[in-house]
Amino acid sequence: LTCTILTIFAYIPLRPGAEHSLNRQLKRYFNSCDHLMKYREPEENLQGGFLGRLRDNFHIRQILRLPDRMGMWVAHLQPAEKTDQKAAVREMLHNLQALSYRIIELNKVRSKLRPEDSISDLKQEVDDWRYDVHRTLQQLHTDPAAISPSAFAKKQLAMMNQLDKNVEKEIDNPKGKTLSNQATEMYYLLLGGYRGVAVALSACTKSAATIDWQLFDSEEKQERR
Repeated sequence: LTCTILTIFAYIPLRPGAEHSLNRQLKRYFNSCDHLMKYREPEENLQGGFLGRLRDNFHIRQILRLPDRMGMWVAHLQPAEKTDQKAAVREMLHNLQALSYRIIELNKVRSKLRPEDSISDLKQEVDDWRYDVHRTLQQLHTDPAAISPSAFAKKQLAMMNQLDKNVEKEIDNPKGKTLSNQATEMYYLLLGGYRGVAVALSACTKSAATIDWQLFDSEEKQERR
């Protein structure tokens, strides 16, 4: 009986608290994205163990399921007459779902990396890119209005183009080692994964910019203003 009641409350949204529930689930979504986007040395793929795989699988389920669950609350957001804003929120949730798939695809490639496949000279560039993604994911939850979609897209494009050039240079002139065909293929798959996440996240920032987030603040926040 308890499980049945909890299931009903989980899947049949009630109007009071819709804003609070949406914000809470957005936080969970972006926290899971952040966990999955953390940089990992190839050795960590071998040392993660059973608990590490459990954590990863949990966060993968979160980012796959939460966009649909958040969508159930959109119709109950205040004010009810702002249908254009609700459409904008739905568009953002659609883009979040696409972002989920891109992150999962990238992690599948990263999970196959071997220690001999790493390009140590590019680690700092990848770290810089991942940090920019991390900061944007956090802003989308805490202060989405502060994000400039055009500036983010421009910066991401520049970082991806530079990473492309450096990977090509490393493949053409490897330092002190001969790259196997498998390693070369892995680099290109990684580049495709990075670019896929960058494009999907750019779409999320663009849709977030069309939303007047104050309209969907909880009544408690509005009273404090």
